[in-house]
Amino acid sequence: MTCKERVGKAKLYSASESVLGEAVLHPRGCMGARQHHLDIILSRDPCGLKELLERGGHCVTASRHNGILVLDLSGLTGYPCVIEAPNPLGWRRVYVMLSRSGSIYISSCRGRR
Repeated sequence: MTCKERVGKAKLYSASESVLGEAVLHPRGCMGARQHHLDIILSRDPCGLKELLERGGHCVTASRHNGILVLDLSGLTGYPCVIEAPNPLGWRRVYVMLSRSGSIYISSCRGRR
């Protein structure tokens, strides 16, 4: 039995294509997680986000639309790149990084630069 919970679909949009993935919520304490976070699991990465995030995470301001977290990462990548995922915790400013498993990790930016 596992404590993580699939919370819905996630989408990554680039200038040329969109990729459908899965959003998984990891509560604090689940499998050693130090804070609540979402893992976004994608089959492809048309934005090259994983290569960018390998060098470190970034705090970005998110918008919210009907319970959906919308991250416009164009400022980081230099070209259109948007992630849409469920926002069960109501975050406005988030920290985005690459997890050890290769998924995109999204958590609160509180306490980070």
